[in-house]
Amino acid sequence: MLRSMKSLQSLKSKLIILLIGVVLLTTILLGAFQYFFVMKNYETLDLQRRALLEDNILKLMKATDSVYQMVEAPIEKESQVILARMVADYNQKGLSGIDLHDYYDEESGLELYIIDQSDTVIAATYKPDIGLNFSKFAGVDEFLDGIRDEGKFFSDRLSLSSLENIVMKYSYLPTPDGMYIFETGSPIDKDKAIPDVLSFGDFGDSISKNQGFVVSALLFSKYGVTFNEDVSEVKQINPSFKHYYNKALDTLQPVTFEGTYDGQAVTIKYLPFSFAGAGDLHEHTVIELIYSNADLQKSKNQVILLMLLTILLGSGLIAALAVRMSTGFSPGHPA
Repeated sequence: MLRSMKSLQSLKSKLIILLIGVVLLTTILLGAFQYFFVMKNYETLDLQRRALLEDNILKLMKATDSVYQMVEAPIEKESQVILARMVADYNQKGLSGIDLHDYYDEESGLELYIIDQSDTVIAATYKPDIGLNFSKFAGVDEFLDGIRDEGKFFSDRLSLSSLENIVMKYSYLPTPDGMYIFETGSPIDKDKAIPDVLSFGDFGDSISKNQGFVVSALLFSKYGVTFNEDVSEVKQINPSFKHYYNKALDTLQPVTFEGTYDGQAVTIKYLPFSFAGAGDLHEHTVIELIYSNADLQKSKNQVILLMLLTILLGSGLIAALAVRMSTGFSPGHPA
C-alpha cells in the first residue's frame, strides 16, 4: 500500500513538473510572439512617419522652388537686357570698348563678369572674383563650353558662389566669336524675398527641431556642400557616406543605410531633389535626412522588459501552484 502511494506521488510530481514545463514553454512562446508582433507594428509606424515626413519635405521643397522662380524671373529679364547691350557693344568696339561699370547698377545688385577662353574671370565688378579660374571646379568647364556652343543667352537656376557659400542666380551670354562669355550674378536676398521657412539653407533646422526623431536635415549641392549662407556653418558631405550620396545622385533614387552620427546609431536617407529648369550642373541636389534609432530601440527595450516580467510572474504563479499541489498530495495527508 505504501509503495503504491509513493508510486502515485511520484507520478503526480512528474505530472506537475510536466505541467510547469508546458506552461513555461507556452508563456515563452506567447511572449516571443507578442514581442515580434509588437515590434513589427513599431517598425511599421516608424517607417510610416518617416515616409510622411519625406513626402512633406519634398512638397515644401517644390513650393520653395516655385517661390524662388518668381524671385528669379525679374533678375533673369534684367540680366538678358544688360548682357545683350554688352555683346552689341563688343561687336562694335571689341573687348577694349567694354567697361563693366558702364552697365553696373548698384541698386539692382547684379554683379558683372567677363570670362575668357581659359574659363578665367578677367574682369568683374565684384573684385574678389577677378582671376578666378573655373577650370579648377569639376564640370564647370564643360558647362561653359556648352554655353559657347549654344551661342545664346542662358540663365541658370540656383547655385552656390564659388568663393562664398551664397545662393546665387547666374546668367550668361557668349560673344558671337566664342572668345568670351559675359555673365551676371545676383545673390538671392532671402531676407527680403523669401520666408524663413522657405530658405534652402535653414529648412533643416526647423525640421530637426520640430521632429524629435530627426537628428539632422540638410540640403547638399551636387558637389556635396550645404546650401547655408552662414559660412561658419557650411558642411561637406561625410566622406564615409559619400558612396551612398553619389549613388543617390547617379540614380536619382532614394538611398537608405545604417550608420553612426555623433556616436549614436542612426538611419541615414539620401533623398534626391531637382530644381525645375536648371542646367545639368546645378539641377540635381540631395536632401540628407538622419533619423535617430533611439526611439525604436527604447520601444524594443520596453517590450523585452514587459515580456520578461510576464514570464517571471507566470513562473512564480506556476511555482506557487506546484508547491501547493505537491503539499496537497504528500504522504499521510488526510483523504
